[in-house]
Amino acid sequence: MKIPTQVYAIRHNPTSKMYIGRSANVEKRVSQHMKMLRSGCHHVEDMQEDFDEFGEDYSVFILDEITKWAERTKEYYWMVKCGTYIRGVGYNYKDHA
Repeated sequence: MKIPTQVYAIRHNPTSKMYIGRSANVEKRVSQHMKMLRSGCHHVEDMQEDFDEFGEDYSVFILDEITKWAERTKEYYWMVKCGTYIRGVGYNYKDHA
């Protein structure tokens, strides 16, 4: 993991479901998510299904910053706080942060 890294959320506005991740380059990472969704091959099936059914309507938020190795659990903290690890609530049900 590169430091500094930002914890981000991608919210699908029609469903209010969120995906939380971390990246040293959030803009590039979000672009990768959108490319996978547009091509119909995103690794999170529920996220792909919502994209296919309701369309491309997303907001992106920076939730936190990881500035040292000891803070790497911040991504998991936000998954728990927002409930995104619960299938039907969020899209992180496959992740093991």
